[in-house]
Amino acid sequence: MGTVADSLYQAGAFAAARQAYERLVRRDGTAARHWYRLAVCQQRERRFTEARRSLDRAIAGARTTPGGRMLLSYAAYGAAAAHARLSDSARATPEAEAQRTLAFAWLDTAVATGFTSVTQLDGDADLGSLRGDPRYAALSERMRRAAQPCAYDSTSSAATRRRAGEGSASAR
Repeated sequence: MGTVADSLYQAGAFAAARQAYERLVRRDGTAARHWYRLAVCQQRERRFTEARRSLDRAIAGARTTPGGRMLLSYAAYGAAAAHARLSDSARATPEAEAQRTLAFAWLDTAVATGFTSVTQLDGDADLGSLRGDPRYAALSERMRRAAQPCAYDSTSSAATRRRAGEGSASAR
């Protein structure tokens, strides 16, 4: 059934894939990858509260799975997206701010565990409610630095070229 669920997932048939992954996790609730993909399907169907619970299970499993660091980074990113969407539905309430704070905490975890796709971060509609928050700019910069450390290392030639370019632009 894993291959059926995976095939449906890869084909973008998220409702059917969700049902297949639900059967898989009922049989074996220890497979972090199945919980993660179930959460993605739930998010695609705008079932953000359910997705958040599935991501909790994916994150717990990824933390104890050898080599689970990358899955953990993606699951943390997914948790951030779910919290950001939940903040949208809470509107301007203390609950909305609590959801945004959780979203930023999960984004921090995603970066700390290796998630460095700035393009995805900047283009993800799920994170739209976070972009006006000053924490977003700081997080985006941390992610850029993690994605391209040599560009920010003062001893690297890339950083030297970057500073030289900034210097010549500011001298004009």
